Amino acid sequence: MSLQIYDKARNDWAAFPNDEELFISFLFNLLEHSFEIRKNTEDMIVFSESEDWLNYAKAAGALFQDVAYFEYDVIASSLGRDIEQAGEGILLRND
Repeated sequence: MSLQIYDKARNDWAAFPNDEELFISFLFNLLEHSFEIRKNTEDMIVFSESEDWLNYAKAAGALFQDVAYFEYDVIASSLGRDIEQAGEGILLRND
C-alpha cells in the first residue's frame, strides 16, 4: 500500500512543469481545503485535551492529506500566467 502511495505522489509531483506551478497549485489547494484544515486542526486540539490519541492520529492524518496531496491544475496554471502578464501591463487570454 505505501509503495502505491509513493508512486502516485511521485507521478503527481513529476507532472509539474516548474516550481512556480507547484507553488501556485499548493496555494490553490490550501484555499480549496481551508475549512477542512481548520476543522481537523480544531479536532486535534480537542482530542489532545481529552487524550483521545486514536482520533488525534486520524485528524492529523486527515490534516496531512489536505495539505500535502494535490495535483497539477491547468486552470491554476493559466490563472498564474494571466496575473503575471496583467502585472506587466499585457493581458493575454488563454481562450
